[in-house]
Amino acid sequence: MSHETPNHLSPTKIRTLLATANGIILTKTEYHGTFSSLMKLIIDNMGFPSAPKEKSVALLDDAAGRIGAIKSLEHLRSICGHVGALAMPRAISVVGVQAIFVENGNCLDGGVEKQVRGLARNLVSYIYISHCPEISFEKYRSNGRQGSSQAMCN
Repeated sequence: MSHETPNHLSPTKIRTLLATANGIILTKTEYHGTFSSLMKLIIDNMGFPSAPKEKSVALLDDAAGRIGAIKSLEHLRSICGHVGALAMPRAISVVGVQAIFVENGNCLDGGVEKQVRGLARNLVSYIYISHCPEISFEKYRSNGRQGSSQAMCN
């Protein structure tokens, strides 16, 4: 990860992207009951303190087998907690990934596509709900304005 190319990001670029993100979706393929060495390398290059510290993280995993990627999701959730990230409660494990996604990345299963889109929506909603009240209170306190918190978040 020392050279930045169109297909590879340097550790510095990864840390910058993560530091400026409001939330993160970590997605990977399960290998032998856990995540890949590439995912571990990315996590190890997130810096210290870790770039996703205090960030909301949604987890998505896939596996070729019938049991899915439950074990690797458990491992990744544990690491997220260790580095100070907030792993969202609902993770998605796509079972039999080779039959669901085609080579160009399109999803052939409407139910799986709905789950994946729902994961992203849930992350965005959580970020809005969890961060907006704090911002709203500060606006209310500094401006002395009254009104709904919804109006102040905009």
